[in-house]
Amino acid sequence: MFDYFQKLTYLDHLIRTKATGSCTDLARKLKISKAQTYRYIDFLKEIGGPIKYDIYKKTFFYSESVIFNFGYRKK
Repeated sequence: MFDYFQKLTYLDHLIRTKATGSCTDLARKLKISKAQTYRYIDFLKEIGGPIKYDIYKKTFFYSESVIFNFGYRKK
């Protein structure tokens, strides 16, 4: 489970910095399959992530400013 949140956090970072590359590149960066990569992206979209893909720059990006917080904090 920890690996899942690490990958989501890294994916969020790559999207935020517009450094994902193509889906194939992104899958390689996350060390998962293309199908899994799309599932991660779909999950972020399901929880409200306004994710788009720029075909010219070949990167995923957020179309508006968002903040995701994966994990928990102790009180």
